[in-house]
Amino acid sequence: MNRSIAIIASFLFAAPAMAQWPNPPTTQPAPKTEAPPPTPPKRPARDTGPRVDDGSGFGFGVRAAWAWPSGGLTGGQTVSDVVDSALPLWLEAGYHINKALYAGVYFQYAPGFTNCLGGQSCSSNALRFGAEVLYGFAPDAVINPWAGLGFGYEIFKTSASGDDRTFKGFELLNVQVGLDWAVTTTFRVGPFASYQLFGKYSSFTASGVSNDIADSTGHSWLQVGLKAGIRL
Repeated sequence: MNRSIAIIASFLFAAPAMAQWPNPPTTQPAPKTEAPPPTPPKRPARDTGPRVDDGSGFGFGVRAAWAWPSGGLTGGQTVSDVVDSALPLWLEAGYHINKALYAGVYFQYAPGFTNCLGGQSCSSNALRFGAEVLYGFAPDAVINPWAGLGFGYEIFKTSASGDDRTFKGFELLNVQVGLDWAVTTTFRVGPFASYQLFGKYSSFTASGVSNDIADSTGHSWLQVGLKAGIRL
C-alpha cells in the first residue's frame, strides 16, 4: 500500500511539469488553388455557302471577220480603189467589271485583197489597235445581245510592184454589236458586226518620205464575223 501511495504521489508531482512541455507543431494544410475556368470550345467557321459569281475577272477574246472599206484614202483616191476587202483577225484583253460591263484593249491585223493592175505584184494589210468598252444587255441569259464603242489608231500599208506606201491616222470611233451564246458560264461565242464611223488617214509615207494628207475625206470599215471570249 505504501508503494501505491508513493506511485500516486510521484504522478501528482510530475503532472505540473508535464503540462509545461511545448505542444508538437501542427502542420497547416496548403491553401487550395482554384482551377482556371474551362476554355469554351472554338466554334467552327460559319459556312456562308458557295461564293456568288459577280461576273468580274480578266477576259481574253479572239475575233475573225470579213471587212469592206469605203471613203477616201487621199483627195483623189478611195480605199476601195486600192483594196477590195480584207480578213481581220482581232485579239482582245481586258477586265469584266461585272457581268454586263467589260473594258479592254484590242489589236487587229487584216491582210487585204488588193486591186492590182495586170502584171503588177501587189499586197496590202491594215493594223488597228485601241481601247473598247462593251456592254451586255442580258448577261445571265443563254443568248446575250451586246453593244460597244471603241477608238484607236490605224496603219494601212500597200505595195504595188515596189511602190510601197503607208497611211496612218486615228480611228476616233467605231460601233460594235453582237450576240454571245453562253457555251459555259465563262466561255461565250457568237456573231458580231463593227462599223468604223470616224476614221481618217492624216499622213502617208512613200519612198521613205513622209507627207501630210490635208484633203482626205475620211473612211470607214464594215466588219462582220465571229467573236469568242473567255472570262478567268
